[in-house]
Amino acid sequence: MTPPPPPPATVILSPHFDDAVLSLAGLIPALDSPVTVVTVYGGAPCPGQEVSWWDTTCGFSSGGEAHLARVAEDTRACALLGAERVVLGHPDGPYGDGGPLHEIDTYLADLAPGTRLLIPLGTNQADHAKVRDRALRVLGELGRPLPLVYADLPYTGHLKEWGSADTDAALAVNEDFGRAYQDIASRYRTRTVH
Repeated sequence: MTPPPPPPATVILSPHFDDAVLSLAGLIPALDSPVTVVTVYGGAPCPGQEVSWWDTTCGFSSGGEAHLARVAEDTRACALLGAERVVLGHPDGPYGDGGPLHEIDTYLADLAPGTRLLIPLGTNQADHAKVRDRALRVLGELGRPLPLVYADLPYTGHLKEWGSADTDAALAVNEDFGRAYQDIASRYRTRTVH
């Protein structure tokens, strides 16, 4: 019998298949391992749903075809970074029902104490903000420590000061790209780490 894998030391909530990898590829190999990337909107669209504008623009003829390609791409990206992956069953935005993200509740409740959790900032993307808010609510209900919050790219990266020493100050006042940062900073004591 093969022993079960060790519980993750680090969990990254990725709203969509590409979010954790695009935002954290340079950091993931340096995190306490094992690292698990949990894709929240990883469920397949229902057969027969009209293909979304985005999937059509990306050259897919159906939501199912796009989903299969993204699963394969995510599997390869996580393998290259040495991360395990978990896919929750909520379909992506245009294919979902907009309901609550119940699977996050169960997943977070089952995490081992001491697991480091990273969640998206939620800059200018409704699905990202929904994942962030749901995770913060569940952690509060469970009495768990607050997570680390990562700047979700490419959205936060549109800030012209991105990557400079002035990034934090710019996010604190920017009306276009700083609202999620301002919201978090108004509700929680924060410390920025680069």
